[in-house]
Amino acid sequence: MKELELDEKIGEGHFRECFAVKSEPGLCVKKLKPNLTILQKLHLNILRRKMNQDEYKIFSKLPEALKPYFNPVIRADRDYLVTKRLMDYDGTHSLPVSDYGKVSNKRFWEEAEKVVALFEAHNLWFFDAFQLGTNVFVQRLSEDHWRPVIVDYKRHGWRSYPAQLNLLCNSEKKKKFYRKYERFVDLFSEPGHPSPKKAKPLPSFLDGAFEWFYRFAASGGVPASWFGPDYSTLPAKASTRSPLHLEIVSHCWNYANILTYQLSSLVLFPPKETVVCMTVYYEPGDKRTREVLDYFKKQQVENVHWNFCPLQKEYLLRRAIGRNLAARNTNADWIFFTDCDVLFREQSIDQLSHQLQDQQNLLVYPRFHMVSELLPNEDELFTDFTQAGMIRDIDPERFYREERTRAVGGFQIARGDAARLGGYCGDISYYHRPVKRWRKCYEDRTFRWLLGTQGTAVEVPGFYRIRHAEKGRKGKAVGGQ
Repeated sequence: MKELELDEKIGEGHFRECFAVKSEPGLCVKKLKPNLTILQKLHLNILRRKMNQDEYKIFSKLPEALKPYFNPVIRADRDYLVTKRLMDYDGTHSLPVSDYGKVSNKRFWEEAEKVVALFEAHNLWFFDAFQLGTNVFVQRLSEDHWRPVIVDYKRHGWRSYPAQLNLLCNSEKKKKFYRKYERFVDLFSEPGHPSPKKAKPLPSFLDGAFEWFYRFAASGGVPASWFGPDYSTLPAKASTRSPLHLEIVSHCWNYANILTYQLSSLVLFPPKETVVCMTVYYEPGDKRTREVLDYFKKQQVENVHWNFCPLQKEYLLRRAIGRNLAARNTNADWIFFTDCDVLFREQSIDQLSHQLQDQQNLLVYPRFHMVSELLPNEDELFTDFTQAGMIRDIDPERFYREERTRAVGGFQIARGDAARLGGYCGDISYYHRPVKRWRKCYEDRTFRWLLGTQGTAVEVPGFYRIRHAEKGRKGKAVGGQ
């Protein structure tokens, strides 16, 4: 501590003040305030005697995936804490979110959601992380890439709020954390920030009743106009650009090996006449999937933009939640709702684009696609992942033709204006509540009912689907990952 000469004060919190360090622009020092109140001193002496050392230990024990989002603690003692002072890509010091007012950078909010999902996965609840925007800094890594970095993280248990005995219960800690995070999002995000609304899972008896009702309604028992917008207000013909912009929306939970084939198909057969946004919803705690996405994020593919979006597990397991987020926020002319076992080979995307240019229907689907036999987990398709790199292709000789008569869940291609208007069953809150286990996708049928169509078939070759016996959504990773 003696070799560090303190400079001007750059911030303060409840217990500490923060100072710049002369001749060390990349460091700062937090010191206890000299004028603490009697209650603050009692709190420190009884419950937080080693507050600085505790924060040092917290950082040391963080999961590696979380450390980039926490300001590193270099050393600590009873009276002080030495940390890094965050710098932006242009050499200026990073600023707290509260200094920005509203943060409009999309990447910032995607990474904030990733942080929250990692908290959920590791059962960590830092009450001060999103405290009014003063403890989260915006670190600008480039002009377009902004990252949230938490600079104060000492409040993480009952001792932080000793009068709130309910915080001895983990579920109450979680509730308190989310209340603070939701307030943070409300205060500092721009309108339209794509994040699911926080809601509680329904009790099982209510869940079953709602599921039965909407399955009955989608069979024609109830008018669709009661639960969705009036799509007749849309233009008769879809408005498209040249080249056409298509967003593909997929989900992945324990299907990393299969997802590898899907993303590889866009690398191996890139569209030449279509601009594609490839959106994948995933849970950051699914390490193998995260590794696959990190790999493909580095692949530069002409006309393909990668858009990988983290979701908490309970929201990922209800597929309609991610689909609705994508639908409400898409900028594409058409949006292709698919599954991660679908591949786009042989210029299928460009051929689909040609079919969509003059479409008057709200929903289309390929009349046929190629499918594999039901493959066991031990099949070479899932196990041949020992070589370096992750670009993989299938043997098309192992696939046979399968025809469809309606737009099933993995092949629902909707007009962009219809998606923005109604979302994906967007007005039915039941389909947007978190769940504790993977739910069967009955909302696929509800979506067709709301649109008033089973879909219009188009002749587009080149779509392939890998059928797999092992269900990753039931907890076991496909391919033994």
